[in-house]
Amino acid sequence: MENNEVKRIANILFNMSLGMDYDTFVDDCKEDMKMLTESIGKLSKAIGKLSKADDSLFYVLQNIADNNADMENRLVNADGSIN
Repeated sequence: MENNEVKRIANILFNMSLGMDYDTFVDDCKEDMKMLTESIGKLSKAIGKLSKADDSLFYVLQNIADNNADMENRLVNADGSIN
């Protein structure tokens, strides 16, 4: 999987989490985005190549991201900077 897809998924999931209690009081969005992107990247490397056939967790994460594409860069950009 390309690094851009990992960043896109992490960004959408992070922006979705901003409405939840977890990130309500996050002081450093850049650090949280970096950690989430690294986690998804590690998942990608662990299974070699992420695809629907390779790992059902990625399939679920990708579907969530695709169904919420409007959340990409909504409040926080992929690099953690705030819009």
